[in-house]
Amino acid sequence: KPLLPLARSAKIAVIGNWAHDVPASPFGTANSPPNSYVTELSGLQQLASSSSDVTYLSEMSLNPASSVWYQPATGDNGISNAGVKAEYFSNTTFSGDPVLTRVEPGLNLNWTTGSNVTNAGSTAVSGFSPSPGAFSARFTTTIKPTVSGAQVFKVRADGPYKLWVNDELVLQSDGVPYSGDVVNALTTSGKTAALSAGKTYSVKLEYQRVQGNFIPVLGSLTGVQMSWASLRPPKDLSKYDAVVVATGNTSENEGEGSDHGFDLPDQQAELISFVAKANPNTIVVMHGGGVANMQPWANKVGATLQAWFPGQQGGQALAEILYGKVNPSGKLPVTIDKKIEDNPSYASYPDPAAYRGNNPLTEMTYSEGLYMGYRGYDKKHAKPLYPFGYGLSYTTFSYSDLKLSTNVLTPGSTIDVKFTVTNTGDKAGFEVAQLYVQPVKPAVDRPEKELKGFTKVYLQPGESKTVSVPIDSRSLAYYVDKTASWDVDAGKFKILVGADSENLTLNRTLITLYPEKLTTRDSNPLPLPLRKAVQVSAAQTH
Repeated sequence: KPLLPLARSAKIAVIGNWAHDVPASPFGTANSPPNSYVTELSGLQQLASSSSDVTYLSEMSLNPASSVWYQPATGDNGISNAGVKAEYFSNTTFSGDPVLTRVEPGLNLNWTTGSNVTNAGSTAVSGFSPSPGAFSARFTTTIKPTVSGAQVFKVRADGPYKLWVNDELVLQSDGVPYSGDVVNALTTSGKTAALSAGKTYSVKLEYQRVQGNFIPVLGSLTGVQMSWASLRPPKDLSKYDAVVVATGNTSENEGEGSDHGFDLPDQQAELISFVAKANPNTIVVMHGGGVANMQPWANKVGATLQAWFPGQQGGQALAEILYGKVNPSGKLPVTIDKKIEDNPSYASYPDPAAYRGNNPLTEMTYSEGLYMGYRGYDKKHAKPLYPFGYGLSYTTFSYSDLKLSTNVLTPGSTIDVKFTVTNTGDKAGFEVAQLYVQPVKPAVDRPEKELKGFTKVYLQPGESKTVSVPIDSRSLAYYVDKTASWDVDAGKFKILVGADSENLTLNRTLITLYPEKLTTRDSNPLPLPLRKAVQVSAAQTH
């Protein structure tokens, strides 16, 4: 039985900071904090039979506001009041006496707002001045894990830092921004060796504010944050009917001006694997503007939802999909790689670190040429993890009866490609049918196939509909830069139809008898009926 959709009465555990906080978004000009929003956690709680059926596991979520810290004590109990001992210095070398020493409730310091807001209390930035080039701070505290195993630590700061756990260096950063990027404060994370539940461990963070060129808006941070969480789930995770893990890339590591790696940050892949081992009914909700490495855990979890950056009502949308109030019908606009080496851009795609330092890269070579995305996969005969155009539904569909209004395309004409889509499942839903064109024995180097049309059709269970997608000469053309024209060769073309770029179950052959040369003026890529529908004038140049 499929895991989704979930019953409204299902007992659900939720893991991940991005299910609990403001909806995930990138940094840079695309970052726009909403005035109101629905978190993924609250969306699930609102649609559940009872909000108490949905439980948030904060101890497994990296959040500087909710991380729990202790101060060492002289008594037998080993720990006393919560908090982090902070020593603030008026230089970048931690030298001399600190200008202020106090216990902070946690480490979520923001120099722009002048505040340190945490669930354990709040303090103001007062009694010291975090001036760029003249400030450093040392933070010492104690943790007491509730689950045995490795723990993950994360630091985000606008300057260099080092973090030790039990005198072992776990994290460090030089604080140097990417070339030309003054938006985002740098984030790193790392895991400790296995720690024992119930025991205490010392933590020390040293931070220097050596420069002040990070801007404090658009998803960035001027300040310093520290958080930690268990990498392994609690033993009772198996008692839940399902576990939702919110993961991916957010404004801490994705946005304009820099590139992140292919692997998920913050040891999230390892976390997902541990969670799925404890409860196979794991649902991973992926966030981000692009794809990430899912291969290590894709076959271990019960379901994956690519949520992208979901927007302020994303929490409600997520809940409606997971509970089955809405039957999903989205299709991937990208290919998700099995491994980064398969990506057509890999050969000329530099490491993000190449944009930093004294001689950063200033140019990028696009060596894949025409063979981007699924076109590159076709050329290499590589199989992606999830192909372009792929997407599941709570129902199933079949394709049949592909027909062409004529199998010979003449200059200036349009052909209607008709086929039947049938809902073979037991739920009503939308299907996005896709049409690709494949040249047979092309005269020039061309992609194996190219998407040239698609249509979305809504079907009740058992219902069939005949749909039509128009194609014309422009659908078969390729660009010739020497003549600044789009050329169509005489010959044969296959018309391929199906659910995604790897599952094209119908095909017919189309013939062009005469070569054509289309100017940029008359080669608007939309077939004529669609061109008229959007009122594009033939006199316009596109």
